[in-house]
Amino acid sequence: MRVITERDLLTLLRKKEIEYRGTYEVEVPYVITPSAKSLLRDKQILLVEKNVPDTSHNMVNEVSSEKNTINELRDRFDYSNGIEIQDAVSQLIQLLYFPLLPDDFFSPLVWQYIEKQQDQLRRWQESDFTSLLDNIIWSYPGEKFNFRCCSWRTWQYSVGEVNRQINRIEWYMKSRDCSKTFGDWANSYRKFINNEEVIRCKQ
Repeated sequence: MRVITERDLLTLLRKKEIEYRGTYEVEVPYVITPSAKSLLRDKQILLVEKNVPDTSHNMVNEVSSEKNTINELRDRFDYSNGIEIQDAVSQLIQLLYFPLLPDDFFSPLVWQYIEKQQDQLRRWQESDFTSLLDNIIWSYPGEKFNFRCCSWRTWQYSVGEVNRQINRIEWYMKSRDCSKTFGDWANSYRKFINNEEVIRCKQ
């Protein structure tokens, strides 16, 4: 009896022998570890058993039933993935309030820029990610962040949380047509929160 481990699956993924949202065929009997099951679920890979004893006299109906089951499971993955993307974008919008930073950390112009990004993310979310995102790069290099009222560590933590959430959404979006739209916006926003001007003005 074969034992399927997480390491086995990671090796197959690295070799491109199985892919994200694809299928993984395995001969029965087998045993799969809990961590391997979790990896399949995270990567939305459908486990298909081969050489299952035939108990049906109608092979055409059996094949059709198997295809329907696979399609139903993929539909569930799509629905679940859609909910996760909606939730991830909502969390990003909340993080852009920068709740740990005092109001005077940013100038009014910077806060206006951030609010604009929140508004367009909401519109993008409400359009089911079909509208365009305006990837305007921050264009006020003279504006300085006020580190006299906030520690550098607090700023770095806030930036880290925003970057982590953006990375999460990019991962969810990579199989969608709108992935480039969000990727372009993300790159422009990263230039704002990771810019050298901030580092120069932290004294």
